[in-house]
Parts: sequence; C-alpha cells; structure tokens
Amino acid sequence: MDLFRTFAVDEKKLSGGVWHVIEPTTDYPVEESAIGERCAVLVASMDSPTYRQAIERRMKPHAFRRAPVEAAVRDRITMEAIAETIILDWRNWEIGGETIPYSQAKVIEFLTQPKWVRLRERLMGVMGDVDAFNVQQEADIVKNS
Repeated sequence: MDLFRTFAVDEKKLSGGVWHVIEPTTDYPVEESAIGERCAVLVASMDSPTYRQAIERRMKPHAFRRAPVEAAVRDRITMEAIAETIILDWRNWEIGGETIPYSQAKVIEFLTQPKWVRLRERLMGVMGDVDAFNVQQEADIVKNS
C-alpha cells in the first residue's frame, strides 16, 4: 500500500476547503469554475487546526466549571465553530426562488433549526467526506467537473 496515496492530505484544502455540488440525491467535489448554476458548498476539513482551535476557544470558559458541559451548549459551540471554520461559502442557494447569500448566521440557522434537519444531514455528510481532502483526490475532482 502506498501510504502517500492512501493517507496524505492536502494541507491547503484542510482549511481552505473543497467545493461540493449538492444535488437532490448525491454530493460530489468539483472545481469552483465548474459549479455553474448548480447548488454548491465550500467545505473545509473537520481535521483543520482552525476548527480545533475554534472549539477550544469556545470551550475555554466552560473548562473551569466543575460540572460537565451540557449537551445543548456543546452542540451550540460545535455549530458555531463549523459556521466559522468549516462551511466557508456557497453558491446558488435559493429558498422559494430567492437567492440566499452566504453568512455564518445562516449556516448556524441551517445547522440548528429543526426544519432544516435534512439539509443539516447532507452538510454533515459532505463534511465527513474525508477523501475530498486527500492529495490524490485532485484528479477525481477535475473528472467530476
């Protein structure tokens, strides 16, 4: 097994992200120039140092308490960190024919509001696509474009 081909990640993509087209039944990485009119999201890796730092920064005020951090607080911290460091941008997102501009507040809404649970699941799936950050993935991304 070639360890480089199997495990090496593109460090630039970890924090800079990879564009993924979101379609009704599938999601896949593409080059930004190939998005066109399709719905797409720019997603960084949850292995990114900036994500871990954002979590740590938000958890610090809770670290000195003797009680464990409540699940709701942990969830909010996680969603805020994802909005800040993982979901970086999007293209062609619409609701009822109206374009929805990217914002961290909108990311948090989509990740936390019950009516968006299916969108949250899709976004979590895209965030979990660890192969998209593999150094060898570039050829596949160009092929999907």
